[in-house]
Amino acid sequence: MNQKQIILTQRMQLSPVEKIEADELHQIWTQPEVRKYLWDDLIIPKTQTKEIINQSLSAFANKKYGLWVARLINQTNIIGFSGYWQFFTPPQTQLLYGLSPQYWGKGLATEMSKAMLDYGFKEYNFETIYASTDLENKSSLAVLERLGMNYLKQEYINNKATVFYQMNIKKL
Repeated sequence: MNQKQIILTQRMQLSPVEKIEADELHQIWTQPEVRKYLWDDLIIPKTQTKEIINQSLSAFANKKYGLWVARLINQTNIIGFSGYWQFFTPPQTQLLYGLSPQYWGKGLATEMSKAMLDYGFKEYNFETIYASTDLENKSSLAVLERLGMNYLKQEYINNKATVFYQMNIKKL
């Protein structure tokens, strides 16, 4: 990316993650409430966060999608993340989102994810966007439902019930 891309929502500014944001992102990813579902409750090392940021930068350079960080408008601290990432085998590109717990329950995850869905269809030309979450992650399930995504299936992955959703461009 030659210039800094920014997605504005009503209350947030999203921008592609940068190397200098590793500490802030790592802090969010290692909070107990976030890591419970994002990392299966593991505390990942900071080196892994840096590696993921490097993968995102490479993905942006090659495929034009990766991880975005979220800030409230006119604030500098990162409150969450969103974007597209490849999960599972074979790899499937999926919508990803999360917030620092102090920002939960305010509609910000839905707002951020809606902006990312719109961007995915309009800028990345996705015809279908997929997302998945642990069945017990009721908050994430509620976000997917509020977004208007359609239930696709449930599978057990690593002994956890995982629910898959999708949205087609025609739904917009």
